[in-house]
Amino acid sequence: MLRSLPLLGLALVLGGCVVLFHRADVDPLATTAPQQVTSPLRVHLTDGSVLLFPNGAVFAADSVTGTGATMLTVPANETTAVRGAPMDRVLGAEVYSTDTNVESSVAATLGASAVSYVAIGVAAVVIFGSCPTVYVDSEGTPTLQAELFSNSIAPLFEMRDRDVLPDAALRADGTLRLEIRNEALETHYLDDLAVEAVTHAPGERAVPGEIGTALVLGRERAPLAATDRTGRDVLPTLRDADDRAYATLDAVTAAVTEDDLTDTVTLTFPRPDADSAAVALRFRSSLLTTVLLYEHMLAGQGARGLDWIGQDMASIGSVAEFGDYYLRRLGLRVEVEEDGVFREVGRVAEAGPIAWAERAVVIPVPDEGEHVRVRLRFVADGWRIDRATLAEVRTVTPERVPLAEVTADDGAEMPALAEQLATTDLRHAVRGPGSVFHAAFRPTPAPDGQRQTFFVSSQGHYIEWMRPDWLRRPDQGRFVPNDSTMVSAIGTWRRLRADYEARFESSMLPVR
Repeated sequence: MLRSLPLLGLALVLGGCVVLFHRADVDPLATTAPQQVTSPLRVHLTDGSVLLFPNGAVFAADSVTGTGATMLTVPANETTAVRGAPMDRVLGAEVYSTDTNVESSVAATLGASAVSYVAIGVAAVVIFGSCPTVYVDSEGTPTLQAELFSNSIAPLFEMRDRDVLPDAALRADGTLRLEIRNEALETHYLDDLAVEAVTHAPGERAVPGEIGTALVLGRERAPLAATDRTGRDVLPTLRDADDRAYATLDAVTAAVTEDDLTDTVTLTFPRPDADSAAVALRFRSSLLTTVLLYEHMLAGQGARGLDWIGQDMASIGSVAEFGDYYLRRLGLRVEVEEDGVFREVGRVAEAGPIAWAERAVVIPVPDEGEHVRVRLRFVADGWRIDRATLAEVRTVTPERVPLAEVTADDGAEMPALAEQLATTDLRHAVRGPGSVFHAAFRPTPAPDGQRQTFFVSSQGHYIEWMRPDWLRRPDQGRFVPNDSTMVSAIGTWRRLRADYEARFESSMLPVR
């Protein structure tokens, strides 16, 4: 694999790892001419076999062909020299690194958890996409907790990701057990998986802070008032964690321009008796970033989207261009009013659109006044905000709990996978669509009278499979991260929003 770089902010490009929809109201556009892709490719077929194109391939409306191609049949693991395949047999195409063991990684891609041909058949029409999803057992029912490294769309975007596990609890045997799934048409490359434990008083809770730290929140207070950019009262929406989330008014989204892309929410809190406090947020991304990634970055480039992933996103220059735009425009910015002027004091990066995320930003408390006014600023309709509070805060160091055991769905131990996930060492565990495994951890129990909050800590990236209708579309030009592109993406999102949201979780790829 390409060595990942700790480029601050560059791993936080998108609330990606999101959702794909084959739009029922738009027929895929056939390419006007064949498109040449030069990156090494794996092309997955609907019968479960895989074509390997180490020298790239040519995608036409009715076929995919290339020199030096071979077909790998799973699970027989037989290889045959081929020229290509008809496009009506293509399930998806992905780039891969020539540094990997191709045959073993293909086997992992399609056979990591005995993925059945039934699952592959469902994948042919799947409309749901997700990065690694984390579940815990809640009274016999798997409950979604988090999405791992949802912004890491290529190797150079890898960075440590930490998420709260709101329902995680120790079992009678003292273990904490997580179920990790791949419910999408993408390949996951997991480099490290651990749990972090934070011990605190019963009336407190913890959220991730900077890498290696946690913020313990106490005496949380709901806002006294909350208004959006139009002056609309949104206090009832933001007072409680009830899944009734804030969304930008359509009139604001419709009015965006390159000079003004944003929406705002202004919060008024009672002034705490401290020099600093923390604004705590429960949120997730909307599907706007889904549209940006799938409709503009990938499908908008036709088959060249594969080279965009395999080459552009492997170039430090292109990644830096991407990251610079992200840092300047995306994310949720937290501003505090001082002397009648709002000043930015912190920023929250996007999460995925599936699981609720918890974050907090430490803010200074103004010297005077009975109230603290905080403004949240973000790209219009890019966020779903469920709750906002102001809390007393202290910083602590969580206990890292290493991975103790990995098992398959049938209980069989998976020592090789456990070894790959034990440390950050660029030995990635490759997990394909429909795969699932169970990870066990043994935290030190909390002392009597204390409670624990658990985080899942991970590092990795994922590679999207380009869908057949994307591969047939004409190349509309190289994706350029700028305000014009964002305005266009917001327009696409407005047009497709009702369908996307209605069908959001209607057809995940089954894992069993």
